[in-house]
Amino acid sequence: MGPILRGLLRRVPAALLGGAALVAAAQTPSPAQLNSAAADAQSRVDRAVALAARLEHDRSTAALLMRAVGVLLVPDYARVGWISGGQGGAGVLLVRRHGSWSAPAFYTLGGLALTLPANGDGGPLALFLMTGRAAGEFRERSSNWRLGAATRLTLKAVSGDQVSVSPAAPADVLVWAARPDLLAGGALGATALSADRVLDEAYYQRLASTGEILAGAVGNRGSARLRAVLDARVATNE
Repeated sequence: MGPILRGLLRRVPAALLGGAALVAAAQTPSPAQLNSAAADAQSRVDRAVALAARLEHDRSTAALLMRAVGVLLVPDYARVGWISGGQGGAGVLLVRRHGSWSAPAFYTLGGLALTLPANGDGGPLALFLMTGRAAGEFRERSSNWRLGAATRLTLKAVSGDQVSVSPAAPADVLVWAARPDLLAGGALGATALSADRVLDEAYYQRLASTGEILAGAVGNRGSARLRAVLDARVATNE
């Protein structure tokens, strides 16, 4: 059973999984299922375009993009009140390669690929990978790892007036949120991160690891707008 079908089955409530689901598990995903996952992936990329543009037009976050070696764009990140300490979101990861930005790899945070609650208790989030070590961790790790536990990466939360981090001693990862309360209590360091293999395969129409995606082994023209927005900052910096 491929990762797309496994992911689709995971989204079905357990109470509904019976004999029919077990039979389906042995079958190839239907074209409709593949198209649905691919559309979900493109929607995530499109929402990341708006976030990237927002970061580009803000002088403080644009300065971070000029220095970052990678960025994880999470258009919708929420702290979920009905789960004790719960938070989560979904986004795309890109890294610099040969003076440009890579294709996007798909990521989930907190295990929750969600849209914002109706009460708006959430907002966009961005993780700026400031060192090669940080980019390497994201490139090599795949599922259920935590920034604050599985690695020795240093994290720093930043806001509009706190982005002047000394180049002599930068943090590995700078975390920006449109709403600073989303980062209250250092919750992000304990949040599980996982590559979204379902959307990776659907978007690129083949199995590909995060490392392969970021290295340019696969591509999708649907990400051109996102990379163009980020490339504008690369060009400005050169």
